[in-house]
Amino acid sequence: MDTMTEPATTITADRIRDALLATRHIRNADDIVFAAPVRREGDGWIATVDLPNGVARAVAADEQVGVAESLGVAACQVILSWLPTEPRRLHVWVGDRPTTWVWARRDIDTYFGLSYSNYLVLHRTLLQSMPESWQHKFVSLLDDLGQAFAHVEQAGDLHIDMP
Repeated sequence: MDTMTEPATTITADRIRDALLATRHIRNADDIVFAAPVRREGDGWIATVDLPNGVARAVAADEQVGVAESLGVAACQVILSWLPTEPRRLHVWVGDRPTTWVWARRDIDTYFGLSYSNYLVLHRTLLQSMPESWQHKFVSLLDDLGQAFAHVEQAGDLHIDMP
């Protein structure tokens, strides 16, 4: 039997603001501007915040544990992400319950197991069904991969010319 339950913790703009102010990167509440209302997304809450230049990246890189502690949740319930195309914007996703996959540290070889696979094929529709903050982090990692191996010859994009 499937029953809907209310999330154990409600995440509000005030709680997000307080958690960000508790970090070492932000000192002034006026520097925290919510680009959209805090809302439910998937099995958690999403907040989209604009911060001073350079701060969003630093918070996303350094403050997951601190933000989680300030919110009173486990670190594996918080995902902080930003995009290079939006350097002032920070996405804060707070899950309803701990998700072990966030902290599961496995290398690629372990992930592939004993298979001889050379490629990882993922369903685009499934990827697009993940929370936006997860998608941003995933795409950011793909960008990092592309930059790290930009010097290696890659297959080009498929272009179809229509007559």
